[in-house]
Amino acid sequence: MTGRRWIILVLGGGALLLAVRTHLYVRAWHSELTLWGHAVQMAPYKPRPWLNYGTALLLAGRRSEAIAAWERSIRVAALPHVPPWDRQAARQLAGQNLRMLAILEGQ
Repeated sequence: MTGRRWIILVLGGGALLLAVRTHLYVRAWHSELTLWGHAVQMAPYKPRPWLNYGTALLLAGRRSEAIAAWERSIRVAALPHVPPWDRQAARQLAGQNLRMLAILEGQ
């Protein structure tokens, strides 16, 4: 096989692999719930995906799972690798969400 054919074969194979990977990745964008579910799988040690996943769970009617996700966001925010601005934002937003849910349930 000549050099030119090898290049075409390698580029074609690479394009095929990228197309398959893109097709699989597009499934994560099906809904807000699948998007943030994918995000927490890809970045389990970042607080913001857990925070947004909790919100998506609540909107899907999965209250107890939403609370667990927000609590996880707060725990992850306490990890030493999390920048201070992310730590503060996650604690504040997750705390607000939990307090608002408690207020709404009290009505």
